[in-house]
Amino acid sequence: MSSETEHYKSLLGKQDGAPVVADAKWHLAVGLYSGDPYLRTSCSTCHTTWETTSNDPAIGAFKHCRKVEEPPKELVEKLVQYQIAKGIRRAPSIFQRITGQTPDLAKAF
Repeated sequence: MSSETEHYKSLLGKQDGAPVVADAKWHLAVGLYSGDPYLRTSCSTCHTTWETTSNDPAIGAFKHCRKVEEPPKELVEKLVQYQIAKGIRRAPSIFQRITGQTPDLAKAF
């Protein structure tokens, strides 16, 4: 009986029997019709996809397979730059540049 359980555990990948979940890969994408930039990710294990236009890690976090992944900071910075260039997000004021705050959205989706 123990050899069967060990065999199943080896198939699942971890010693405690929990499945191995691959990290989701984040991509910076552009909408087909609107041309608006957004962040997109998907999980091959649970087949869940997530798209976000937010730069807030609490809102843009991808929840899947009993874990939470935040988007990479480099992609969030690029997303904000593209949104400013497209006119979706306002350019940062001098105060926002000094304090490191992100400017608000200029238009609602």
